[in-house]
Amino acid sequence: MKKAAGLVLLFFLFALFAHAQLPVMNCVVKDLYFAQSIPFASIVVDERDTIYANDKGEWNLSLQQNQSVTVKVSAKGYGPKTVVVKFTPAQFTIFLEPLNYQTNYIQVRGLYNGKNLFNTPGSIANLVTRDLQRNNQVELQQSFNVLPGVRMEFRNINTGARIILRGYGNQNNNNGIGYKAYYNDIPLTEADGTTNLDDIDFATLARVEVFRGPVSSVYGTGIGGVVNFVSEKAPQGISVRQWFLTGSNNTFRTTSSVGVGNDKSNIIFNYGQQRTDGYRMNSASKKDFWNLNASFYNSAKSTLSAFVYYTKSNDQLSGQVDSFGLINYPDSAEISYLRNNSHSELESIRMGVSQEYSFNKLLSNKTTFFVGTQEIGQGVATILTKTHKSSFGARTAFIFTPTLGPTVTSRFTLGMEVHKNIIYQKSYNLNNGVLGTLRTDQELKPLQWNVFGMLELTIAKNTLMVFSGSANFITYDNEDLRATAGSYINQSGYRTFKPLVTPRWVVNHLVSKNISVYSNYSMGYAQPGTAQFIIPQTGKVNEGIKPEISNTFEVGTKASLFKDAMYLNFAFFNMDVTDKIVTQNFPAAGGNPAYIAFVNAGSVNFTGAELTINYALIPKQKQFLGLLRPFMSYTYNGSRNSDLKSDNNNNSSTRNYSNLHVSGLARNILNVGFDVEAGDGFYLNATDLFTDRIPITLDNTVYADSYNLVNLKAGYRKEFGKTGRSHFSFDVFGGNNNIFNATYAQFVVINLVPVGGVAPKYFTPGPRSTLYAGLSLRYTFR
Repeated sequence: MKKAAGLVLLFFLFALFAHAQLPVMNCVVKDLYFAQSIPFASIVVDERDTIYANDKGEWNLSLQQNQSVTVKVSAKGYGPKTVVVKFTPAQFTIFLEPLNYQTNYIQVRGLYNGKNLFNTPGSIANLVTRDLQRNNQVELQQSFNVLPGVRMEFRNINTGARIILRGYGNQNNNNGIGYKAYYNDIPLTEADGTTNLDDIDFATLARVEVFRGPVSSVYGTGIGGVVNFVSEKAPQGISVRQWFLTGSNNTFRTTSSVGVGNDKSNIIFNYGQQRTDGYRMNSASKKDFWNLNASFYNSAKSTLSAFVYYTKSNDQLSGQVDSFGLINYPDSAEISYLRNNSHSELESIRMGVSQEYSFNKLLSNKTTFFVGTQEIGQGVATILTKTHKSSFGARTAFIFTPTLGPTVTSRFTLGMEVHKNIIYQKSYNLNNGVLGTLRTDQELKPLQWNVFGMLELTIAKNTLMVFSGSANFITYDNEDLRATAGSYINQSGYRTFKPLVTPRWVVNHLVSKNISVYSNYSMGYAQPGTAQFIIPQTGKVNEGIKPEISNTFEVGTKASLFKDAMYLNFAFFNMDVTDKIVTQNFPAAGGNPAYIAFVNAGSVNFTGAELTINYALIPKQKQFLGLLRPFMSYTYNGSRNSDLKSDNNNNSSTRNYSNLHVSGLARNILNVGFDVEAGDGFYLNATDLFTDRIPITLDNTVYADSYNLVNLKAGYRKEFGKTGRSHFSFDVFGGNNNIFNATYAQFVVINLVPVGGVAPKYFTPGPRSTLYAGLSLRYTFR
């Protein structure tokens, strides 16, 4: 008996010893798009053993060198993923795709690397893949405008995008101003603060991250905030995909993709064509896109990314209509636009290379270099403009993360960004399609750079304090290249703006593991564009003009309630903007002609509240209903002119607009909707967007009417094969935008005045009810 017991004990010790000798793999769970670690993920090995990742997303797996196991990885805020793991001596990485519920747990990028939304102070809104797929993916505004405090408008069917954040940025009736945009770390905002999104392929986006409110302390310019666009990644394995879309107005879109995804690299190439006749006269659009997005996870210390994209487009332009035309003839166009065959031609290529490198556990760096060039030709009512634009620069940031005590952790960030444009621009008179005389011939060289620093202190694991600031430098150089003749006035000029330091402080406190509160103060600025620092009639540099300055106070809370089924985000802000830029008429004097110049005059107060609520009902037991997710977002805007006048002349013609509502902003915007997934593949998405009436003149006497937009999409998606090893998947869908045929303006040109007793044309009509259908096919070689 003793001998048998001894044999059993010996066998047990041998088995224990053998098990102890199995090689140990180091594994980590990361966000697919930002490659940031996801803490405390759950890992089920071969449907038996459960392992939990640590706060850095890391976990160990014991495997023989010729052994493989199936692991199912899940984490809050992310979709589960099943992967077959084979032994490798290097760190093995599993990437998860974020969901559009339990959103507090999604990793965010922008300001605070390595933190999820719940632990990140400030107002941050996210669109993930499922949000972007709620509509047809071509009309980004349909998804973008669901976010509170955010509005996206298009002056034409696919061009002239303007993004308004917290009411700021609509004073420019062409390109976007007042915010900063990035696409896979490549700045889309030019050195003079203007942003053109005409070369972005919205159909291949996978994430959009919006920081509402000034973040000049880290990003330089931008009173409204920052928008980060992120393109899609390849799924696990080698895959090919074909995506089709067709719909009203002869709309047709196709995207072909080839991708390679594994734990060491992710490479995807997309080529797309997009065509539509448009819903108005002279509004057809043709676009061709291709992009290559590649990330290489060389080691646990290094990630190298490269992104390049090309766009060629031709978009016809229709102009605006008046209120009568908006209601009765929304498909019409301005006669002058028709006679000139007005259109916008664009050919653009941009590229960027980034590297993230960890020197050790305490010090890391991310550096991005970018370059791009654009050829733009645009003919409108009376002018043809030809532009060649080059763009280049770099951004770098060093992050140091020492522990200052048993209850205090810290993160120091020090970095800089530099961006320069070289722009050659000519414009000509245009009348009835006949090219006229040369109007302007200029070489513009705006340069912007900033140095920034940030200190983050986490105290007792539940309170985060952030102190940051940046020093910002702007230079404009303009050379007038027109030949001197007659009364020609040389419009060359040079201007260096006074350096500006913008501070920011934030406090974020975790009331409990499910509720956080925060408050912050931030200073922002938005510089005048290159077109505003030269006075055309005199050729002089506008020495007096200064950047607009903002001071913002904000408080808010984030909560995950009912066992993480409900997500709530609320923010209240008050932003004072001083040195508002307006146009002013100057009479002829001292031999100088009468002229118009931009001047700083008055101040505006932006006050508002933003609320987001969504609830995800997911049955514990598998049944017909897989997901029911109702959601709601609400924006209140009580912004008023604090002390704003029509000009600084202070004469009988000067008008006082103080205490009136800020033009171009709706008082109330409400979005409600729901997502349903059922029947092992069927899905339904519905949204209802209500926009209150909008004052569109400074004196608040003219309004754009309120409206409701109801959109609906239904489809069926399916994967074939074992979970985590499926080879073929498809998604067939159809939808209807503006179901009830509402009349509305998708873009409003504000603050126009009557000329010769004729009412201005303020409105770009939005499309009436439109239908679309599509099909996505993907085959993956495992």
